Amino acid sequence: MFRNYSHQGNNLYIGEINITESSIGIEENSKASIAVYPNPTSGLATLQFDAQITNDVNLVISSVEGKLIERLRFNGQNSNTLKIDLTSYSQGVYIVTGIVNSEIVRARIIKQ
Repeated sequence: MFRNYSHQGNNLYIGEINITESSIGIEENSKASIAVYPNPTSGLATLQFDAQITNDVNLVISSVEGKLIERLRFNGQNSNTLKIDLTSYSQGVYIVTGIVNSEIVRARIIKQ
């Protein structure tokens, strides 16, 4: 039993406390991921998905500042690789984000 004594006459008694375990957060063991090669690239890059793709994949390429650069749609039912052309992009770091089989995947591409 916990007791809290105050000098103003208001005492607090706690007779029972139940502590349960809970999990809050993002699961780190994602089954889907993207590999990028060559990385860094001077223009052409290949995105390779390591999961079997069951649906269309919508990809977003953005700058590290969050500015939308391009949207791509990929039907991976015949392949798990996608070639993208970055030759018109400025030098810098870009983030590719997509949803593969209901999981968010991200990869970083460096354009030289």
